[in-house]
Order: sequence, then C-alpha cells, then structure tokens
Amino acid sequence: MNWIKAQNKFSIDNRSIFGKYRRYRYYKGNTSYTYRMGAYRYSIDFQLKEENFGKELTDDGIEHDGVSYFWHYFYESCSFEKDINFDWRPSIKENTFKIPKIKKGEWKYNNKVWANILNYIKEVREKLQKYRKLIVYFPYNRQIENHVQQQYNSKFISELKKERISFVVGNLDKINELEKKLIVIVVDIITNKERLKHIVNDIRLKRSEQIPVITYFSLMKIYDVEDCMFSKTIVLKERESETTVEEKHHIGKPVSTTKYSDYDDEELVMRSLMGLGPDPELFGF
Repeated sequence: MNWIKAQNKFSIDNRSIFGKYRRYRYYKGNTSYTYRMGAYRYSIDFQLKEENFGKELTDDGIEHDGVSYFWHYFYESCSFEKDINFDWRPSIKENTFKIPKIKKGEWKYNNKVWANILNYIKEVREKLQKYRKLIVYFPYNRQIENHVQQQYNSKFISELKKERISFVVGNLDKINELEKKLIVIVVDIITNKERLKHIVNDIRLKRSEQIPVITYFSLMKIYDVEDCMFSKTIVLKERESETTVEEKHHIGKPVSTTKYSDYDDEELVMRSLMGLGPDPELFGF
C-alpha cells in the first residue's frame, strides 16, 4: 500500500475511533454541558475544501482524487487576523488573550482533554498497531520555554508511561524504531498553519521509508485567513440549515443539555475556561 492509500485508510479508522472520545461532559451548577473538540480534515497540501465537508473518505481519497488527508483535532482555537469580523463566532478572537497565558504556563483548561486523547491512543494501539509501531510525538516549540512545555506535557507523559506507550519529545531522530511502519500521533501545545506544515512534512520526509501515517492534536489552534473563512462558511451554512456544525466535523463548542443560566452557552464555557466561576474539573499546570 502506498503512502496516500495508507494515510487515507488511517484517516478513516482513526476518525471512527476518536469520534467516541471527541466530547466530554462537565457540570456548572445544575447544568450539564457537552464540549466537543474541534476537527479539521486537511489535504496533504494543507488545503481545506468546502466541497469535501461532511463527505466520507475512501481508501483512494475523496472521490478518488488521489490526494491524501489527515485529521487535525484541537481543544481550543483563536485567530489574530485583523481584517476579519468574527461576529459569527466571537470566541475565536477573544481566545487570543490565552496565548500569553499558555506561554507563561498559566492557562487553565479541563483535564478531560488528556483523558480523551489517551483513550483514543490506547484504542488505536489495540486495533491498528499489529503491523505498525505507534509513537506519540511531542514536538519542541521555540516560542515556549522548555520548563513550560514540560509543565503541560508531564502529566500526560506520565500516563503514557503507565500504559507503556512509546513517545519521543522534541526530536524525531529519537524514534529508535527503524523497520516497522509507523503511526505518529502528534501532541502539540500551540499550532498555526506553518507549524502544522513543518511538522507533518518533517515526519513524512525523515521517515518516508516507514510510510508514517499521522494524526495531529493541539491544545490551541491558531487560525489563518483560510481557516477563518472555511470556519465561517461552514458555521453559517450549518446555521442556515438548522443543524449544528459540531455533530459533523467542525469546531468544538459547548452545548447545554439544560436551559439554565443568565449567560448563554458559549459565554458560560468561556467564563469557565477563564476561571470565572467554580468548576472542580478545571486546573492549571
């Protein structure tokens, strides 16, 4: 199987698996909320195609176009684009204040995001690793101090060790498996489009003989103009059709299962993530 077919087959399988772990429930007062992580499906040239929204991958790629696709999942998103009106999703602009907090190691978020990713990794290992070596890769980020990166990753790494899941930190050359084909699950802190391109291409080039298949997770995704326009188009299209974008493909957004509060759903979660209000599940590293 060539790399395009291998990657697309993996995209089908891993999306099916992570669909079970993409969301989690939490409570504020007497209200139950479900939070869903965001998910973008990129072609290997890092394009987002509106016409592919909601379509299923085949082994040869969408509509047999011969293009490979991979999933980028993310806990939160933001954008620094100045020429875009974010009235369709204000939180994308508002979340930019979290970037300095992340870099200082002061960001608070729900620990269930790690539990969900870990459950996904365990199931991928169980179902897909027969002929491949699974590696969790924590790429180094020059924009974040080493000790801060260690703060965010240390608890998750300790869980990987307990489960005897292989991982490397900072450098792909540390992967000591040289023969088996690879499953590389990237776990990143902050990711913009250029970083996404660099890391995915680096994996493909350095380990090309092992036909590495890839999934990418980020705690914070930074949208560029294309991401913003894609997100806006899909959000507005879904609203017009009176269906929720979260059910199919797109950005994580809180949904209340109980109509209760002076705040709307999105503001409640924003306040919770900012630490404004009690939530025993929120903590900072």
